[in-house]
Amino acid sequence: CDNLSLFYPWYQAMIVTGAAFRLQGLTPQHGVDRHILSQSQSMNVYPLESLALQLLEYSQLSVADQKEMLVAAAAQGDGTGHDEPMILLDAWSKGDQQQLKAHFAMRPAAFHHYIKRKSSTFASRIQQLTTSHDRLFITLGVEHLVAQQGVLDKLSQQGWQVQFVT
Repeated sequence: CDNLSLFYPWYQAMIVTGAAFRLQGLTPQHGVDRHILSQSQSMNVYPLESLALQLLEYSQLSVADQKEMLVAAAAQGDGTGHDEPMILLDAWSKGDQQQLKAHFAMRPAAFHHYIKRKSSTFASRIQQLTTSHDRLFITLGVEHLVAQQGVLDKLSQQGWQVQFVT
């Protein structure tokens, strides 16, 4: 904990969340994003955001919001929070949209503001990519798909016909 105190609360939350997932046997090298990238060697990959932008957004959260993220991550890490990694993985693998929505609804208010802002950015970027590409395969974190005012909602508001498919 002394070493963690050197970092901003948002970064502490990321470390604690990653540790909780690893304790459940989930590892980054077996993540969906890595699998998709390994299968897409013949495709062009266009990120919806840069790592620098993602880190900047976290760093611009208020200290109170960052601390709220950390408290939620700590509860997840010690098993007292709602954010049980295996329940989330099970709901995701079954395509249980209702459970996923309920899961993400329990996240702190800062999370919902963050997802709403990011979803607008992602929807605009997707719209931009469609002007120069006939076909796109887009991958996003599931929270961007099921959250209120998520990417699917934003694209629908832009006139797209969208559907959550598992």
